[in-house]
Amino acid sequence: MTMRIWAALFAVMTACGVASAAETFPERQRLEGKDYVIEYSAGDEAYAQALAKQLPLKLSPAAQPAEDVPLTVAVLRTRRAEVLKLIAQRLALPAPTPKMGSTFDAFVAGYLALQAAPVIDTAKRFALWRKPELMARLKAGENVAGFARTADGDIEFSAGASFEFREGEPPKKSIARMREDWRRVVWPLNIGEGSASPDEEINQRLAELRENAAQLDAFQSAGVQRMAVVTVLHETVESTLVSTYIRSPDRRWFCEGVANYVAYGVIEAMVGMDVARAYYDVDAEVRRFAALKPSINLAHWPVVEDPRSKDVPADVNTASYAFATRAIFAAFGDPKAELLPKVLTELRKTPLDRANIEAVYAAYHAQSGKDLHRFLGAE
Repeated sequence: MTMRIWAALFAVMTACGVASAAETFPERQRLEGKDYVIEYSAGDEAYAQALAKQLPLKLSPAAQPAEDVPLTVAVLRTRRAEVLKLIAQRLALPAPTPKMGSTFDAFVAGYLALQAAPVIDTAKRFALWRKPELMARLKAGENVAGFARTADGDIEFSAGASFEFREGEPPKKSIARMREDWRRVVWPLNIGEGSASPDEEINQRLAELRENAAQLDAFQSAGVQRMAVVTVLHETVESTLVSTYIRSPDRRWFCEGVANYVAYGVIEAMVGMDVARAYYDVDAEVRRFAALKPSINLAHWPVVEDPRSKDVPADVNTASYAFATRAIFAAFGDPKAELLPKVLTELRKTPLDRANIEAVYAAYHAQSGKDLHRFLGAE
C-alpha cells in the first residue's frame, strides 16, 4: 500500500439547484497560450482573459513556519532505534529486520526531501467553474474530470497527482516524477461569487491557490505532518509483514489493517493516547466512509500488484483501509495487548511460501478461540 495525499482545493459546501434530465449547459471553451490552457463555460470569457494575463503561475512557496506537532518524520529519524524496536516488539520479532530498517529509512528520506524541495512549482492548466453549474452537471450525471459527489451530496475535487514514494526509487527521482505529475494538474477556480470584477475575483482565487499549494508542497501543515508519520510507520510495518509472515495475494485486508493498527500503537507509545488520536482515529475514519460500507469487500480486496486492483473505485479503495483497520482493532483490541504478537508467532509456524489468509485465520483461532472472519464487518 502506498498512501496518497489528495489535494482537495475546491470545496462546494451546498447544493445550488437541481438539474432536470433535459437541462442543457453552456458549452465548455478553451483559451490556449504558449504556456497555459484555460477551460471555461461560454459567457465567462472575461474571467478567462483575466486569468490568462497572470499565466503561467509560479507556485514555489516561501519557507513556511512549521506548526507545533509533537511527532514528525524528523523526530522519527532522530528516534529511529526506539521506533524500530517498538515495531519489532509488536510484530513478535526479537529485533528489527534489515527490510524493516531499509523501508523506514527510504520513506523517512523521501518525506524529508519533500520538505526541503518544492514539488508544486508551476500551474499552467486551469478550469473555471461556477458552483451552481458544476453541481447541476454532476447531478445530471455528467462526468467532470477531477470532481465527484460525496455521500452527503456535496462535491469534492481530487487533483489526480500525489506525493507518492515508490519503494526502491531514489528520493530525487521520486520528486522529479511528482513535479511532472503536478505540472499536468488542471486546477479548478471558483468564479462568479459576489460583486467583484473578474480581475479582482481571479486575483483572490490565485492568492488562495498559492496559499493552498504552498501548504501542501511545504509539508508544513499539522495534518500533513501527522499523515507523513502514519505513512512511514504503516509502510515499515507492512513491508515487514510481507517479507516475514505472509505474501499471498489474499493478504491485503489483514496487512493493511495491521499496518495501521501497529502504526497507531507506536505513536500512542511515543506521545500518549490523546495525542495519538490526532494522527489516526479509526472511529472517525469509519464514520467518514460509512456510506461506502455496502461496497466494501475486505475478503476479496486485491493486492496492489493484482491487475484487478485497478478495477476497484478510488473511494472504495480508500474506504477499505478504514474498515480493514476497524476489523483489526475489533479483533485484537488495545494495541498494547499481546494477542497480535501471539498470533504472528503462531502464523510463523507456517512456511512463508505457504502462508495465506487461511493460515492467519487458523493462527488467530488457535490463540484466541475465536473466528477472525466475524470481524470483517465490524462497526
